[in-house]
Amino acid sequence: MPCCLPAAPTPAGAALQPSEVPPVLGSPVHLLVPQAHKDEETEPQKGGWSPGYGAPGVEFTGLHRDAATVTQMHFLPGQGRLLTLLDDSSLHLWEIVHHNGCAHLEEALSFQLPSRPGFDGASVPPSLTRVTVVLLVAASDIAALGTEGSSVFFLDVTTLTLLEGQTLAPGEVLRSVPDDYRCGKALGPVESLQGHLRHPTKILIGYSRGLLVIWNQASQCADHVFLGNQVGG
Repeated sequence: MPCCLPAAPTPAGAALQPSEVPPVLGSPVHLLVPQAHKDEETEPQKGGWSPGYGAPGVEFTGLHRDAATVTQMHFLPGQGRLLTLLDDSSLHLWEIVHHNGCAHLEEALSFQLPSRPGFDGASVPPSLTRVTVVLLVAASDIAALGTEGSSVFFLDVTTLTLLEGQTLAPGEVLRSVPDDYRCGKALGPVESLQGHLRHPTKILIGYSRGLLVIWNQASQCADHVFLGNQVGG
């Protein structure tokens, strides 16, 4: 059960910081709300948020239903929400809820990547849909999910649903590389996702094989490809 504390709403844009509690089995989530500066102006917030100041040491705790380990936490700036990834590749959206004068951390939504059929109609092994890296893009409204099977999925964070027609499969990436690079080993797991500072629709994708791709989500094509034997050359 989440811990209920007297409501102490955070001001607009205030960042929530994780307490220094390491991930353990049972998947607790701890948040510390920093104290706002007294001269900081606040305005009424949508969704029931009221202007106010956080008190030092205020802590919100939530517990995942499954006995899995929290591997990643991603804060949604200015929203009072965060996204957690467990070692079973499930994603969970948390938000601070105010009720009857109390505020508590509550799990709003959860998501698990579905198994994809293989070429022979059989299900893809669960390891291939294991989420390896998460990147929040488009003002934290979309999450890019890199997987062990080389695919990148795009998720609507507000509803935790997949964006249809947006999935980047390894075959699409391989069409952008030279013929001799397509032979042999697969791309391998997605090891890194980085957003472009000036162009939010562009993402840098790094695969374990050494391939780097600048993927343009708007045009659904690779703007540039860096082969493993070119990096650092």
